[in-house]
Amino acid sequence: MDKPLIDILIVDDLKDNQVLMEIILENDEYNILIANNGFEAVSLSLENDIAVILMDVQMPSMDGYEAAKLIKKSEKSKFIPIIYITANAIDNSQIFKGYDTGAVDYIFKPFDAEILKSKVRVFVEIFKKNKEIQLKNNQLERLNNLLLEKNQTIEEKKKKLENALSLIEIKTQELTSKNKDFLDSIMYAKRIQQSFFQNESTLRNYLTDFFIFFRAKDILSGDFYWVANSKNKEGQNKTFVAVADCTGHGVPGALLSIVGYNILAQKLQENQDFSPGELLESLNREIIHLFNQTAQSRIKDGMDISIISLDFDNHQLVHAGANQVSYLVRNNELIEFKPDKQSIGYDEKFLKEMYMLDKIDIDEYTDNYHFQSIHKIFQNKSISFQRGDKFYLFTDGFADQFGGSKGKKMKYKGFRELILNISKLNSQDSRIFLRNYVEEWKNGLEQVDDILVFGIYL
Repeated sequence: MDKPLIDILIVDDLKDNQVLMEIILENDEYNILIANNGFEAVSLSLENDIAVILMDVQMPSMDGYEAAKLIKKSEKSKFIPIIYITANAIDNSQIFKGYDTGAVDYIFKPFDAEILKSKVRVFVEIFKKNKEIQLKNNQLERLNNLLLEKNQTIEEKKKKLENALSLIEIKTQELTSKNKDFLDSIMYAKRIQQSFFQNESTLRNYLTDFFIFFRAKDILSGDFYWVANSKNKEGQNKTFVAVADCTGHGVPGALLSIVGYNILAQKLQENQDFSPGELLESLNREIIHLFNQTAQSRIKDGMDISIISLDFDNHQLVHAGANQVSYLVRNNELIEFKPDKQSIGYDEKFLKEMYMLDKIDIDEYTDNYHFQSIHKIFQNKSISFQRGDKFYLFTDGFADQFGGSKGKKMKYKGFRELILNISKLNSQDSRIFLRNYVEEWKNGLEQVDDILVFGIYL
């Protein structure tokens, strides 16, 4: 018996684009459906069992976002994965708008045919796996009904037991399959996240001597680092280094880390004269707008972050921090660069206060919060650096880690002692020391947060 074809829906108002994607996706397993506009896309998604939708964003009458919203409203079609295909440049807010409408990915024109086929193949395989699971569930349901109809004889009780064992095995296989699918998706997301971070070979174009110790709690991380160069109108070169700790870890933290990374890169490209404090202010403004940080929404999205700029020609270091401290070690003495006591984006203390003030005009307080938060000035702290100075940017992963002989947190007092110890080592030995130390410190306990330390040897 021939296997049924798998429906793939292409939504595009241009015939040439339709034909091109049909040719690229030609496969004996696929049945290609064509929708010339958003209305046809909604209709076809309700009439057919579709594995994946390739949705053009820009279409007359109803664009891709509007069509996707209607498709996601129906119980029959709300779980169909949608890949947006667009030729227009879009910013982060449009990307997140797409994800809010149920998109699973974006492809930008002109696209690589092999990438398109690969992404479609992934969702086709997921579709096939889901169908297999559904079929097995139906089989299980029929077996259960059969057991209920049997007489309660010894022989039939034995048969029930055998069937129960069989069901356990089937469910175990299903769980194993689902776990594999989930893990495959997470590993794919990890590759995407890692592609944003510069490798050490690239970083040596910016920094001569440094080390990075980076250990995620889960496969994905909410911590990230960012390094970039700028050249202002006067021809002055600066190297920027940032280390950030986003809200949460795992998938939510990873998504926010990519957003923060992109905003920093975009803002520095727009203004090469930015100081670290101005970069933080701009990042704060973008995060608040992007996630609509109002008292009504109470979305807990934000990050703690420290940024420095290095002027190697004039031996000047400028630091700004949003609720994240940094250290400079000079002649075996530790100098602490204290941050502004406000995170980027979400302000939990303020929102809790707003929640308690339900008898007051909430719009007035919300507007005031937006004004104060968006225009928060982050202070720059400058210092002339010397040969032999060592600067450390880091997240709170080490300080918050439980361990030692008493199973308590290291805290910042213990972490400062650790930094002073590694400052006597070269950069590569420092990283090795931290790697061994964290395992010894945990003493068998679970890692509680992402850990990131970026050491710069001046």
